[in-house]
Amino acid sequence: MRKRFKTYQQESTGFILSGDQASKLAILEAARCNEGFHFSGHAEYNFENPLDSYLMLSENSDDNLTLSTIFADMFMPQADLVTLSACCTGVVDAFQPTEAYLGLPTGFLLAGAKAVVSSLWKVNSIATAFLLDEFYRQLEETYNKAVALQNAQNWLRHCTADKLRERANTWDLSKLESKELFRLKQALKRLEGIPFENPYYWAAFILTGC
Repeated sequence: MRKRFKTYQQESTGFILSGDQASKLAILEAARCNEGFHFSGHAEYNFENPLDSYLMLSENSDDNLTLSTIFADMFMPQADLVTLSACCTGVVDAFQPTEAYLGLPTGFLLAGAKAVVSSLWKVNSIATAFLLDEFYRQLEETYNKAVALQNAQNWLRHCTADKLRERANTWDLSKLESKELFRLKQALKRLEGIPFENPYYWAAFILTGC
């Protein structure tokens, strides 16, 4: 799965680390001077050892960004928001024999981020793309993360297929690989009615922090 770690600063400026550029070292260095991060890719929560939960950066497990690495090495003094656009990034084990539930959001908050947007189950990639696109649009207007996420979820649950295709036409898809672009176009053609009305598509994402 293609992974992408986007860093951004005020005024929505910033840069994208993708493929081999999105190394653990590059991300840890960028974390020190950026106001926000957006990760898109694969993630896993480890119920046996939550500290081994990770954001996948490479096929080599040693290069992944684990929760233990976030605790030990990540420092985000300027981070206002971390968005984890992947499956199960907000999962915690409620039966852990500890006072605090350990999960990826915990690590980013302790590293200095003010808030983390994460997911509670395996999410649909197309629905997630629309949801987070609307979330950032709402955030520019409200400057309130919780309100922006709620508004985005309400928007997605009522949005028609035609409106979604209109929104997709505003996206810059120049950085997508040809296979990704083909899959996206095919998925957009298949949308009918109000395709993401079911809570499965929009209710997974939560905000932790403020």
